Amino acid sequence: MIAFSIMSIDKKLENILEIQKEILDFLVRQQRSELKGDLNFLSDVFNNYKHNWNSVKFKDSNYTKVLDIRQSAERKIDFYKEQIMIRIKKKLFVHGDKKVNKQLTKLITDLKDYQVALYIYSFARFLEVILLENFDEAYLDQITNKIYDYSFKYREIYTLCYDKIQNYADSSVNANLLKGFGNINKVLGETIAKVPVINTLQIDEVLIETGDKIKNYSYKKANKGIEKLIENQSIYVVPFVENIKEINKLYNRRLEILFDHENIYLKSLEE
Repeated sequence: MIAFSIMSIDKKLENILEIQKEILDFLVRQQRSELKGDLNFLSDVFNNYKHNWNSVKFKDSNYTKVLDIRQSAERKIDFYKEQIMIRIKKKLFVHGDKKVNKQLTKLITDLKDYQVALYIYSFARFLEVILLENFDEAYLDQITNKIYDYSFKYREIYTLCYDKIQNYADSSVNANLLKGFGNINKVLGETIAKVPVINTLQIDEVLIETGDKIKNYSYKKANKGIEKLIENQSIYVVPFVENIKEINKLYNRRLEILFDHENIYLKSLEE
């Protein structure tokens, strides 16, 4: 079964490496050396496991360090969650676009740190499973449920951040001024339209159209900031959860082995 587990891990390796490249780029930009070091260590263990799966020394020595990284990531998850909650609870009564952008930048950085900590936590939990070789169904279910629980909390925090930034953007001084001027311009155009002589010059249409354009510009400015926040919506834990579930199925389900001249297939007899 170990051989099938390794095959399953290799199959999903591409997805994990693609996600990891994006995370490493962020860590380099933000000079997060500790997180970068933890992620590189987990990657080395992951890449070397298939060559050392039968080495007790390899598994024992790396398990202790992976456990330390998992516990550290868990503390960071709690820390970043608290930091974000403190930020979004602050009330700003009068603010301009610069204030919104500053708040947005801080929130995005905190969210990304939170996201990375969750990724490292999930990665470490997955490696714990294969290094400890505890394939008990209840144990594996407990791990996947814990990852899902942390993921759900991240989604909740993300939604709160999204709503907060949206409210900031909608109520910012510059956005309100632009929308206000747009409304005045549009009303003025509609009033002029009632005067027959001026109406023939089509000034009313120009003013109405200009008013709409100004309002649309203010909304686009707000939405540009929101788009940056949306980039942090993903939680990156799916590949690890899928791998743990696959291992659970391999060790705790009745399977039928099928093969052809190129591939081996495992079919669950309980589905």
